[in-house]
Amino acid sequence: MQLLFILPIFFFIACGNSNESNKEEGEYQDMVLLPTAEDTTPSNIPFYPFIDYINEQLQYINSTPLGVEKIVTFEGKTVDSTFATKQELRKAVNAFTAYNPNIPANRPFFKETSFRDLTINRITFSISALQPEVPLRQVDILLDPEKQKVKNLVIRQQFETPDSNNSIHMIWVDKMHMQVSENISLKGGKSYTRVTRWVWDKPIE
Repeated sequence: MQLLFILPIFFFIACGNSNESNKEEGEYQDMVLLPTAEDTTPSNIPFYPFIDYINEQLQYINSTPLGVEKIVTFEGKTVDSTFATKQELRKAVNAFTAYNPNIPANRPFFKETSFRDLTINRITFSISALQPEVPLRQVDILLDPEKQKVKNLVIRQQFETPDSNNSIHMIWVDKMHMQVSENISLKGGKSYTRVTRWVWDKPIE
């Protein structure tokens, strides 16, 4: 059963072009992170528990007989397509749950905003880093406003290694798939993009 988070919702109404209202969840693979408003979460209230949501999704995957398909594209070309174990998926997900903004020591480095976007009929909780050195840059949690259930999760990370600058963008579609887009800029000047898609279910056509 999907975890249902009942939280106080403070939101702003974001109005947009009405012809965008029929977007499907699958189109979020190319979405641009939504703008944020003023901080709407008091310091004594936890941020939206997106890590709990991810862990619940993994429990759901482990409890079903669904296989996990892994598709890797490099510079726009498919270089690998195979079935992965659920343990491999868990390992890939760990990179996005290792840094928890709700840990007391981490919380001062983040803020959370929330608003409703009528163009996609979603309530968005956005957790953003306040310091540029924090590798977890932003988390957007998109909820169905009627059912108060997560439909999409977007996590953006940015960090530097001795050899490269890395920008990683993860999108999770509820009970469907996870996509990880990596943009790697090498210190020598070259750059490349790799996209890994983990699919365990598909929409009924």
